[in-house]
Amino acid sequence: MQLKIMPKKKRLSAGRVPLILFLCQMISALEVPLDLVQPPTITQQSPKDYIIDPRENIVIQCEAKGKPPPSFSWTRNGTHFDIDKDPLVTMKPGTGTLIINIMSEG
Repeated sequence: MQLKIMPKKKRLSAGRVPLILFLCQMISALEVPLDLVQPPTITQQSPKDYIIDPRENIVIQCEAKGKPPPSFSWTRNGTHFDIDKDPLVTMKPGTGTLIINIMSEG
């Protein structure tokens, strides 16, 4: 059995690499996308229930990977929670980790 990958200049279409398989005098071709989609996978998350220290911010951890990178949103009581409208809430950049500032000023 012999496996041969065609050179870049002979690719059949942009973004795909043809794999040519030679087996027992028969030829089979298969195009394999270079930009395979990977479904999101949660890599880190906070426990469902935990004790909150009133002297510290609440951090609800949520991180995931995928291709394309996943986007994150939160719901509160079944309704979309708009983080941009609440000055006490932020989302850690590049993740879905929610930070709620409950520390009193002063």
